[in-house]
Amino acid sequence: MLTVCIAAAVGAFFVMHPISEVRRAVATHLTEPSLGSASAVPVEMSSELQDAKLTPGAVATTDVKLVCSPGYASNVRPRGALWKSLKAEAYARYGIPPGHRSDIDAAGVHHPAYQVDHLIPLEIGGDPTSLENIWPQPTVEAEIKDHVENKLHELVCSGQMPIGVAQQRVRDNWTTAVEK
Repeated sequence: MLTVCIAAAVGAFFVMHPISEVRRAVATHLTEPSLGSASAVPVEMSSELQDAKLTPGAVATTDVKLVCSPGYASNVRPRGALWKSLKAEAYARYGIPPGHRSDIDAAGVHHPAYQVDHLIPLEIGGDPTSLENIWPQPTVEAEIKDHVENKLHELVCSGQMPIGVAQQRVRDNWTTAVEK
């Protein structure tokens, strides 16, 4: 339900508005009465950027043909024990203990507070296993960042943005990577 609501709030709105407006729209939508009170689904809007000292970003490839080939990101995405280990290390590096990785809504249901994510997306050549490219991102921000990642992949694969530029923009500030 939460993902559907975020997708509805972001959808076409994302294409026409700066990320700050998208973030406000998502926050507003998440606190509507249909989802409970504002405390039911906490929205932390100040943590959208990674700690650049812990997660400066890492690149695996700048080969456009490779990253634009169907299934590339899925094929390089870490899975199983490796991903579980990388996630645990990312949480540890950011000082987030196991008991603080989820929020509890008014009904007592746990919701992930974070999504461990790749700063430089796999879709544009980000390193899938380097801890310099992995961080625990607030879940609401991760939903928004997914749209940015998709747009950057589209721009890179259509030749409208050089892959190195896309990678650097995400490294600098993913929230403005598409707007520049």
